[in-house]
Amino acid sequence: MTEPEDRFDGCLEQHRIEPLGPPQGAYERIARTARRRRVARVAAISATAVVLFAGITGLTYRIVTAPAPVPPPGASKSP
Repeated sequence: MTEPEDRFDGCLEQHRIEPLGPPQGAYERIARTARRRRVARVAAISATAVVLFAGITGLTYRIVTAPAPVPPPGASKSP
């Protein structure tokens, strides 16, 4: 018995099949999709950076402007 691949060898030699090219506009569509992904990625990273910066700035402001700690009653200042 012949292998399944062997019985098609002759058929493929007789009927040369040209591969299909990409459909019209495929490269433009791929480029457009890649551009959208880049823009979305940059927007997400920028938004994350803004949120982190605002959080760090707010935390720093609260630390710097916080009132001095009040000692508990009865505590004395000793040198």
